[in-house]
Amino acid sequence: MPRIQVTLPTPVLESLERWAKARGQATASCAAVALEIAIRQAEEKGEIPKEQKVEANQEN
Repeated sequence: MPRIQVTLPTPVLESLERWAKARGQATASCAAVALEIAIRQAEEKGEIPKEQKVEANQEN
């Protein structure tokens, strides 16, 4: 699974840590859930463009 590094403002990190503790999860796991939720919502609102399908016979 790919990994990224994210810098968060202290208040956001503190809230994330409280949420992770309440869910019984590691902070990083809870951050992944939060990102998945935010991305899904942005896709549903049309804020993230749909993937463009690449033709199978297209040459690079």
